[in-house]
Amino acid sequence: MKTPSSGKLFLLAGTFLVAGLVALGASLVRSPAEMQLARLDDRRVSDLREINRAVHQYYRRYDELPRSLDQLPSATPQRGEMVDPITGERYAYQITGDLDFNLCAKFDLADSGRRGDYPHFYDTDLGVDWRHDAGPFCYALTVRERDPE
Repeated sequence: MKTPSSGKLFLLAGTFLVAGLVALGASLVRSPAEMQLARLDDRRVSDLREINRAVHQYYRRYDELPRSLDQLPSATPQRGEMVDPITGERYAYQITGDLDFNLCAKFDLADSGRRGDYPHFYDTDLGVDWRHDAGPFCYALTVRERDPE
């Protein structure tokens, strides 16, 4: 029986290595359609972040949570968009306590914080982690009664 030469073994190992690297690269690169879905999810997060800020401002002014998103002033730049950019459905808002509320949206992709193109997963000033699962997802949020001084 003939043993393979070291050159053939090296060629075979190199072929497997290149094939493995190509497969890994393909799994890390998103398709244009997936990139579009990620951009739409980023828009939803941006809208919810702005709504969250507007709810905080409303609370500071009136010392209570708004009963609905309609109570947020439309002239406020922090109000954000109140509807999903694709479906046109309103984002869900639900009061869950004196200082607690949920903001909900339906996301196309799960966001575990590994995407390098999303600039802010965490609001340092409001202490919110904006990562989300795919599908309907609610952020449980709390208004701070007063800003730290």
